[in-house]
Amino acid sequence: MTSTKLAKRTQKLLDTTVIDLLKAAANPNVISLGGGIPASRTFPTLQLARITNQIMQEAPIQALQYHQTAGLSRLRKLIAHQLSQEWGRQLSDQNVLITTGSQQGLDLVSKALLDAKDIVLTNNPTYFVALQTFYAYEAQIQALSLTQAGPDLDQLQAKLQKKKPKFYYVIPTFQNPTGICWSSKTRQEVLVLAEKHGLTIIEDDPYSQLYFSQRPPLPLAASSEKVIYLGTFSKTLAPGLRVGFVVASAQVIRQLTLIKQSMDLHSAILPQMMVAKFLAKEKLYQAHLDSTRQFYRQQAAKLKTLLTQELSQLAQWSTPKGGMFFWLKLKSKSLDTKKLLSLALKLKVAYVPGAVFYVQKPARNTLRLSYATVTPTDLELAVKRLALLVKKAKRR
Repeated sequence: MTSTKLAKRTQKLLDTTVIDLLKAAANPNVISLGGGIPASRTFPTLQLARITNQIMQEAPIQALQYHQTAGLSRLRKLIAHQLSQEWGRQLSDQNVLITTGSQQGLDLVSKALLDAKDIVLTNNPTYFVALQTFYAYEAQIQALSLTQAGPDLDQLQAKLQKKKPKFYYVIPTFQNPTGICWSSKTRQEVLVLAEKHGLTIIEDDPYSQLYFSQRPPLPLAASSEKVIYLGTFSKTLAPGLRVGFVVASAQVIRQLTLIKQSMDLHSAILPQMMVAKFLAKEKLYQAHLDSTRQFYRQQAAKLKTLLTQELSQLAQWSTPKGGMFFWLKLKSKSLDTKKLLSLALKLKVAYVPGAVFYVQKPARNTLRLSYATVTPTDLELAVKRLALLVKKAKRR
């Protein structure tokens, strides 16, 4: 029997580092700081249960029947209204497409825009699943260095003066994996360059509602309808709902809707109805967001304290102002966190090696830590184990 031969474009998708990590971290004895998943204690389970019961009593057929591809009209209007108020830019439901998580939005945009060998710009490092998506459509990926204020603008200018990229993929607010939040000045300068060179920007924004104290600068999409914006309720409500959305010009939304139709007809309607009812209760939603922010703020503060106590002589980092991640760089450049992972798992602690987030020239002495799902007690144990790991590796 012959094995199924995979398409050549899938070859770059076959790095199993993260899959293997998640499998190993599923061991209940391993403390995982690796998963980029929200804390289940933040899920509004009781409110969602009441909302679901209400829906199944009032509109069970609508919840269980086929629906329009673009998504539930009420939800699209609520999202458009909320963003219009936040951004100061008038949007309608025609500017919103509901997707099965923002990951589907990213895949839709890539499918719509990319031909083989098209150039995609992104940052180094960046969200590794986005890289997998672009590789799946046979794109050539080029990356810009990141500073604490955002991308290297000189590099961006130089790239745009050469062969024109198809788009620039960015996470300006509490980036995955670095936690970096672009300054307002950098955002405006990027938009000026994009306008000058006719550059399309894909803005991925899962984390901007998870700020700790000061609200971050407005998204790029607030200032330009040429930006295609990817949003999600996975980090603010619950990822299992799989409700994401794309915001773009009405013309782009129509095109993406036609492509989505051939993928799945439409995203599940019951979760859309649940999210719509939750959003409509504005005070309830804001109270939930406030509680979620407070929880992550406390978790981040705890991890910062522990890192300072245990790893200040071994690693460096910047403190995030929101989101879910710390990005560490070990002071010993000879240490490879991917190679150290097996030893870390023996010490019953897990993280994501930094190399998987790079397009090119990976800094192999980097790693991403998530504080979202771990108790304070386990955080303390995990950081102590990480410190022990690095000290052992340095002595080798």
